[in-house]
Amino acid sequence: MMRAGQRAWSWASRGGTSLRFWEGRGFPTFATPVEDSGTCHPAQFISLPSFLMLLVIVAITGGSVRAQEAIVATESITPPSLIDLPTPLESRPYIVRMLVATDSVDSSAISQQLAFALDRSVGGLWRSTIHELTGLSRADSSGLGRWQAEDARQKFADEEVDFWFAVTVHDHGPRREIAVRAWQPKFEWLSPVHSADIFEPRETAGRIVQLCWGLFRPEIRIEEVDQNAVRVRIPAGDLQPADPAYRLFQPGDCLIPWLMYYDRQHVLQRRQELPWSYIRVDEITGPLAKGVVLSGLRTPLAGKTRGRIEKVAVASRAVFPETTIQISVQNQPSRQLAGYRLELRPKLPEPKLADEENKKADPKESETAAEPAEIRTVLTDRLGQTTLLPIAGQPLTWVYVYSGDLLLARVPFVPGSLPFQRLEVPDDSVRLLVEGQLQVLQSELINLVAERNTLIAAARAASKKNDWQRMTALRTQLDSVPTKQVFVERLAGIRVPAVAAAKARRDRNGQVRIERLCQDVNELIDRYLDLDKLQLIKDDLEELQKAAKSDDAM
Repeated sequence: MMRAGQRAWSWASRGGTSLRFWEGRGFPTFATPVEDSGTCHPAQFISLPSFLMLLVIVAITGGSVRAQEAIVATESITPPSLIDLPTPLESRPYIVRMLVATDSVDSSAISQQLAFALDRSVGGLWRSTIHELTGLSRADSSGLGRWQAEDARQKFADEEVDFWFAVTVHDHGPRREIAVRAWQPKFEWLSPVHSADIFEPRETAGRIVQLCWGLFRPEIRIEEVDQNAVRVRIPAGDLQPADPAYRLFQPGDCLIPWLMYYDRQHVLQRRQELPWSYIRVDEITGPLAKGVVLSGLRTPLAGKTRGRIEKVAVASRAVFPETTIQISVQNQPSRQLAGYRLELRPKLPEPKLADEENKKADPKESETAAEPAEIRTVLTDRLGQTTLLPIAGQPLTWVYVYSGDLLLARVPFVPGSLPFQRLEVPDDSVRLLVEGQLQVLQSELINLVAERNTLIAAARAASKKNDWQRMTALRTQLDSVPTKQVFVERLAGIRVPAVAAAKARRDRNGQVRIERLCQDVNELIDRYLDLDKLQLIKDDLEELQKAAKSDDAM
């Protein structure tokens, strides 16, 4: 029922209750219909302040309900466990599995002693488990030595393990032989067999740990490369060993860089070792380290790495007693270089002192400061091979390969890291042939200059004695001496085919060396066989002869 002077303005609804707004002469009011017919009783009119209070109450009631629902939903969600979170690289220990085989000793007792020895030495760096090694006919070093890389790949198939150690304990009367061999699946590296003999059984576990640590090769992740400076991250770098002697890295350690190629599922597809390149660790700060790149290549680690390519480096240690290095040429088929000179240096030569005061004060000291204190020189045998021995306190050696006085290669190497290594150098046979031919030409040039100077001196002496007949004969011999043009043509006959051969082999460096050698000889020819100087000498002799004849006529 609508009173006089009032008209319906709009409808509003909340929670199923219809509200009609009435606009009248007085204060605006609201009315609630009694029935759905739309008629309103006058007693049901609500003032605007009352209506606003009603909205506030409804909002608070609805908000509290939603808050309770949110609390219930939050309580139903289980918070993530710390165990489920991934372990950071710096805090993740190496997963190591040791397999022990014995023939006359209780294996369970050795396993217990070995676990105790690992806790006292390596500590938390390794998360190791010890199992029994089966499949060996004899539990000694000979049984381990028969393994090939394919055998190790089949025996040690667990991809989650970072390092495998196969250990044998064999008794020979009072002497006990311990043998260890390692397998690193990520790099498919099978170590040599390291063995030791002991006479005290209580030393068994400790000696096993020492042998295993000697074969252990930790790795690093290369994060940033700036020219030759690198910044790396050390896995398990936040963990500390129980014995400080078992730290992962020491300043001065050398590592071999690798490129690891992964697919979209982060499964390793291919690995590539960078040849003749190392990373030397100089400064270690917790899990981070700084180092320098040492390489025979120009820029081995330059360029940005793609998303699925990972740069890593693994420790390079002298695990073999010696390394046989073979020098050969890069051509196919390869050819071994016998009798080539190799210089073994502990470091690269330092630049000489530029301060003139230091040079004046002690010039000998400035000269010796440019070269290493110890340089060893060896020659390759008839097979192009020589032997490099590890040196205590000097893990890295620089190998210089010379062909005569020409430097063919300069590479770093860790002696004992491999049993055999082949170094291919540019084929220098064309340059050597040219050098030999130029030596012959230079010797003939020297003889010619000496002969010509002798004839000139003899002709001058004959003119002073007025022996014109002898001087004429000497002058005739001087005219018959080969001229500069003859030597220029012979030099061209040496240079042109040699340069063509170097171009055919795509040996740019060899071509440049040949051009330089020929240019040096050409300068000698121009200097000592100058036609103008020779003509002046002949003119002087003629003037002397004419002057003598005019004196006789007078």
